[in-house]
Amino acid sequence: MEPTKTNSQFCSIIIPTFNREHLIRETITSALAQTVQNIEVIVQDNASTDATWRVVCEMALSDGRVRPERNISNIGPVRNWVAGIRRARGEFGMLLWSDDLLAPNFLEKTIPILADPSIGFVYTGVRIFSGSKFRDRYLRTATGTIDSRKFIEELILWADVPVSPGCALFRLKDLKNCLTPEILTPTGSDFAGHGIGPDAFLLLKVAGIYPRVAHVSEILAFFRAHPGSISASSTKARVVLHYDLVFAHFLETTSPSTMLLRRFLSILRIHLLLYDGRPWGLSREEAFFFRHRSLPTSFRFLLKKSWELARRKLFNTKEPVVLSTPAS
Repeated sequence: MEPTKTNSQFCSIIIPTFNREHLIRETITSALAQTVQNIEVIVQDNASTDATWRVVCEMALSDGRVRPERNISNIGPVRNWVAGIRRARGEFGMLLWSDDLLAPNFLEKTIPILADPSIGFVYTGVRIFSGSKFRDRYLRTATGTIDSRKFIEELILWADVPVSPGCALFRLKDLKNCLTPEILTPTGSDFAGHGIGPDAFLLLKVAGIYPRVAHVSEILAFFRAHPGSISASSTKARVVLHYDLVFAHFLETTSPSTMLLRRFLSILRIHLLLYDGRPWGLSREEAFFFRHRSLPTSFRFLLKKSWELARRKLFNTKEPVVLSTPAS
């Protein structure tokens, strides 16, 4: 396919990376293959100990759109994302994880949508693949827009919307203003160090600024499932409960509807029944919040209702279910 010859707005593709010598070439190649050519590809290497930096420098020599930068020491994943974003110069920007890929027309399909100033970001369908196996996600019935409040609710309630910005295009100013390495939660978790949650918090914060977000119901991003990814290298319990911590933080610092809070508390109860949260100090719903007494309505009432809903959904029964409560 011939590159689209337009004077489209300058776009920054930021690729944070660490020890990806066998994958980074393919990722950068997919970024450079965009049909929109007015781009820069910033590769932010987090002091890799393998040959990643050598591969990146080789590609930069052959294509001037590649801008490599290497940290002197490992600063953790999220601060490395921030470092790459700070170097970006485009009007639009996206985070492309160093093990993922883009379709050649990703930017061609998404950039025009952000001409509407009421839209915060645009995301596309994703194919999650491992070898010849794959599954498709985030495909709504048709390409279009969605009320930001609805998107926020869907994300917090674990609907089929992205928690990762790797399939989304933003205005660069929003990436710079809304990506937060440190998220204050009651457990004191090091979100900047493990990277589970700041990605979803970015989506929530940007969506909270604009009336709408947009989606393209086509597979234009490809997420590689492999043991070296952040999600695969953590237990499912750790991933789920840390996203829940971030969702609770967002709800506590905004003004959620009583219905959204009630539904979120139901999900918390189910997750605490399915996963042991004690390693992270999470044995009750209250542990996710700093100021549970100041939340809308009666927190005890909502907790009681959330338990009832969770019990019925998990055990498919209306009869009382007796469970031992984990020690705090």
